[in-house]
Amino acid sequence: MSHKRHPKILAIVGPTAVGKTEFSIRLASKIDGEIVSVDSRQIYKHMDIGTSKPSRSSLKSIKHHLVDSLYPDQEYNLAIFLEQANFAISDILSRNKVPIIVGGTGQYFWGLIEGWVVPEIKPNIKLRENLNKIYQYVGKETLKRHLSAIDKEAYERIDLNNPRRLFRAIELAISTDKNIPSKKTFPYNTYIIGLDLEPVLLKSKIDSRVQKMFDDGWVKEVNYLLDKGYSLNLPALSSLGYKEIASYIKNETNLTDCITTIQKRTNRFSKQQMNWFSKSDSRINWFKSDHIGHSQALNKSISFLK
Repeated sequence: MSHKRHPKILAIVGPTAVGKTEFSIRLASKIDGEIVSVDSRQIYKHMDIGTSKPSRSSLKSIKHHLVDSLYPDQEYNLAIFLEQANFAISDILSRNKVPIIVGGTGQYFWGLIEGWVVPEIKPNIKLRENLNKIYQYVGKETLKRHLSAIDKEAYERIDLNNPRRLFRAIELAISTDKNIPSKKTFPYNTYIIGLDLEPVLLKSKIDSRVQKMFDDGWVKEVNYLLDKGYSLNLPALSSLGYKEIASYIKNETNLTDCITTIQKRTNRFSKQQMNWFSKSDSRINWFKSDHIGHSQALNKSISFLK
C-alpha cells in the first residue's frame, strides 16, 4: 500500500539514557514539531526526577503530550495510552505541526505503530488474587508457561518479569477467545529513528544519570510521595528505584547500596528494552547517539518530511 496520502510523522526509540530526550528537543525545534511521550511513567505528576522527565524549560519551549498529566494513583494502561496518543497525533497534525513519538516503553510504542486494538476488559480481582498466590508460592515460571500455552503472541510481546503485566496478559487471554490484541492500519507514514550507544558507554551514562538523579533530590521526591499517602503497591511506584529508595528512607539499606542496586536494575532494564527495538528490525533506522549521529538523523528526518 502506498504511503503517499498518509501524513508523515517521526518517531524516536532506544534504551533509557541513550539521549532520546535531548535529540527530540533539538529535532522538534528544527521542524516545528510537538512531542508525544511513549513512556508509561512520565505521565505521572510528582515523579519528575525518578522518571527522567524533560526539564521544565524543555517542556515550556516544546509542547509535550502525555507528560505530567495524571496523579500516581490514577489508572494508566496500554488502552488509555493508545486512545490519548492517537488523539494527540491528530491534534498536532490538524495544526500543521509534526508529531514526534518519543519513548522507550516498547509495548506502548509498537501498540501505537502497529495499530493494536486492546479489548476493554475490566480487571478480574479474584483471578488476580489467585494468580498472585501462584506467583508467590509456586513462582512465575508456572505462570509464564500458562500464558505461553493460551496466548503465544502475548507471551512473546510482554515483559514476563513484570508480574502485573503477566497477570493482565493471562486475564485478557482468559477473558476473550480472540487472538489479542487485534490490529488495524496505523494511518501515518512513520520514519523511526533508533538511537544507539556502545554498551560500555551506555552503562556509564546510566550509572552517571542515576547518581545525578540522587544529587537532584530523588530521595526528597520519594519522601514527598510517601508523605502524600501514595502506596508503594501502586503501578506508578513500581517504576525503577522508588521501592529501593523507600527502603533507604526506612533505614532498611544504606545509600551506597541503594544507588548501586538501582544502577544495576536500570542497566538490566535497558537491555530488556532492546528486546523491543531490534537492530534487525528493518522499520528502525539506527544512528549513533552522538553529535554526528544526531546531525545525520536530523538531516534524514528533514528529507523524509519533504
